[in-house]
Amino acid sequence: MSDLSYASFMVRLWREPEAARGRETAWQGELESVQTGQTWRFQGMDSLLRLLVAQLAGSEHHTSDKEKSS
Repeated sequence: MSDLSYASFMVRLWREPEAARGRETAWQGELESVQTGQTWRFQGMDSLLRLLVAQLAGSEHHTSDKEKSS
Protein backbone atom coordinates (compact mmCIF):
# COMPACT_ATOMS: atom_id res chain seq x y z
CA MET A 1 0.00 0.00 0.00
CA SER A 2 1.32 3.46 -0.77
CA ASP A 3 2.26 6.02 1.87
CA LEU A 4 -1.16 7.68 2.36
CA SER A 5 -3.18 8.83 5.33
CA TYR A 6 -6.28 7.17 3.87
CA ALA A 7 -7.22 4.20 1.77
CA SER A 8 -10.17 3.66 -0.55
CA PHE A 9 -11.55 0.32 -1.63
CA MET A 10 -14.30 -0.85 -3.96
CA VAL A 11 -16.12 -3.96 -2.72
CA ARG A 12 -18.21 -6.11 -5.07
CA LEU A 13 -20.40 -8.80 -3.50
CA TRP A 14 -22.47 -11.61 -5.00
CA ARG A 15 -23.96 -15.01 -4.26
CA GLU A 16 -23.80 -17.92 -6.63
CA PRO A 17 -27.14 -19.12 -8.11
CA GLU A 18 -27.24 -22.13 -5.73
CA ALA A 19 -28.20 -19.74 -2.92
CA ALA A 20 -31.52 -19.04 -4.62
CA ARG A 21 -32.37 -22.75 -4.59
CA GLY A 22 -32.13 -22.97 -0.81
CA ARG A 23 -28.51 -24.00 -0.41
CA GLU A 24 -26.47 -22.07 2.11
CA THR A 25 -23.64 -20.31 0.27
CA ALA A 26 -21.30 -17.67 1.55
CA TRP A 27 -21.05 -14.27 0.01
CA GLN A 28 -18.27 -14.03 -2.52
CA GLY A 29 -16.60 -10.92 -3.68
CA GLU A 30 -13.75 -8.84 -4.87
CA LEU A 31 -11.88 -6.08 -3.06
CA GLU A 32 -10.13 -3.48 -5.20
CA SER A 33 -7.72 -0.80 -4.02
CA VAL A 34 -8.71 2.49 -5.62
CA GLN A 35 -5.15 3.82 -5.25
CA THR A 36 -3.30 0.87 -6.83
CA GLY A 37 -5.96 -1.02 -8.80
CA GLN A 38 -4.85 -4.26 -7.13
CA THR A 39 -7.69 -6.74 -6.58
CA TRP A 40 -8.25 -9.66 -4.23
CA ARG A 41 -11.04 -12.26 -4.35
CA PHE A 42 -12.61 -13.66 -1.21
CA GLN A 43 -15.37 -15.92 0.05
CA GLY A 44 -17.26 -14.87 3.17
CA MET A 45 -17.29 -11.71 5.23
CA ASP A 46 -14.53 -12.96 7.55
CA SER A 47 -12.19 -13.17 4.57
CA LEU A 48 -13.13 -9.65 3.50
CA LEU A 49 -12.34 -8.29 6.95
CA ARG A 50 -8.99 -10.13 7.03
CA LEU A 51 -8.06 -8.61 3.66
CA LEU A 52 -8.97 -5.10 4.81
CA VAL A 53 -7.07 -5.48 8.07
CA ALA A 54 -3.99 -6.76 6.22
CA GLN A 55 -4.05 -3.88 3.73
CA LEU A 56 -4.57 -1.23 6.39
CA ALA A 57 -1.90 -2.75 8.64
CA GLY A 58 0.56 -2.41 5.77
CA SER A 59 -0.24 1.30 5.43
CA GLU A 60 0.13 1.85 9.20
CA HIS A 61 3.77 0.73 9.02
CA HIS A 62 4.47 3.42 6.42
CA THR A 63 2.66 6.06 8.49
CA SER A 64 4.45 5.04 11.70
CA ASP A 65 7.85 5.19 9.99
CA LYS A 66 7.07 8.63 8.58
CA GLU A 67 5.88 9.95 11.95
CA LYS A 68 9.05 8.66 13.68
CA SER A 69 11.33 10.44 11.22
CA SER A 70 9.55 13.81 11.59
